[in-house]
Amino acid sequence: MFPTTQSRKLLVALLAVALVGSTVAFATVTTTDVFDEHEATVQQDGQAQNSSYVRIVHASPGAAPVDVQVENETIAENVTFGTVTEYLELSAGTYNVTIVPTSDNESIVFEGEVTIDPRTVTTIAASGQVSEDTFEPVTFADNAFTPAENESAISVVHLSPGAPAVDVTAGNGSVVLADNVSYQNASEYATVPAGNYTVEIREATAGNNGTVVATVDVAVESGEAYSAFAIGQVNASEAAAETPFEVVLGEDATLKFAYPGIGLTGDGGATFFLPRLVGLRTAKEIVLRDEPIDPDEAHELGLANEVVPVDDFDDRLATIAAELAAGPTRAFGTTTRLLTDSYDRSLERQLAAETDVIAGATRTEDYERGLDAFFGDDDPDFVGR
Repeated sequence: MFPTTQSRKLLVALLAVALVGSTVAFATVTTTDVFDEHEATVQQDGQAQNSSYVRIVHASPGAAPVDVQVENETIAENVTFGTVTEYLELSAGTYNVTIVPTSDNESIVFEGEVTIDPRTVTTIAASGQVSEDTFEPVTFADNAFTPAENESAISVVHLSPGAPAVDVTAGNGSVVLADNVSYQNASEYATVPAGNYTVEIREATAGNNGTVVATVDVAVESGEAYSAFAIGQVNASEAAAETPFEVVLGEDATLKFAYPGIGLTGDGGATFFLPRLVGLRTAKEIVLRDEPIDPDEAHELGLANEVVPVDDFDDRLATIAAELAAGPTRAFGTTTRLLTDSYDRSLERQLAAETDVIAGATRTEDYERGLDAFFGDDDPDFVGR
């Protein structure tokens, strides 16, 4: 697989979302013979569940235009520095990916395998410098929720080799769009009113008021999400490749229910899981009104268990995993199974199942440890037995 930079993460459990956005809708390609091995899982009635979208960004200063091949079939041709391709539709699966100079297809710049998960949207960025043997493809998950009317979402992607970590602001520092973004990483999406901005790229400081390295004028439209790719050399005259620093704006795919907007009904289990998560009335509202749902609203509706800032994601995930691992894991397993099975049982059957399970739990070592700790006014030390 490519070295992966999972740079924008939400601790969410959204069910059966679909991909929308002009770049996805009009940038699909027909699956050719090169993908025959995957076609068994991509029948017409299951295409939506199995499709994913990929785009390429050439951010390697000094590198010649390149072709990108998947299973020896060219999917992107003559990609020049600073180019952000449109999204290409691929079936989920593992592919051999090769990057070669357009002028010399026999010379391989990069070759490796990449796994495309179902219903994902990914940007593959060619970063680093070929001349300094630092060339490296990195991947970013384009997981923006569709912004509300009159709002836009923007993420900053740092692909300028040798440049320090940056803060990105607007309005002379009054609006912070990205904080302390280091090389080969991206900020979480920031929501701003649609309109025109002069964006300031600054050396990262605690107060987001560092020296302005560069400014760029951008226009962001209502209901759209963007990635701002910072590429090139800040000090081009001192670099191996004299490619000046610039910011390239790419329009991202976004996520929402989407089916009604194209005259379809929900699939992939959406109509089963959604009412069970949010209730029948709210599920109907989500489906019939087809409006974007931002992360905080997803949390309020019960579609997400928790929403955390991207910088805190790994720490929060580790904390939750440690808490669960230290608990009575056997009891956790049987309790969650009871909850899941309750949908298919009457109250009488569920009460009987609870009686059987709790009787079994009283014969576990964890129960003895928990009981001793309770009466000893101490914290239990569970062992999962």
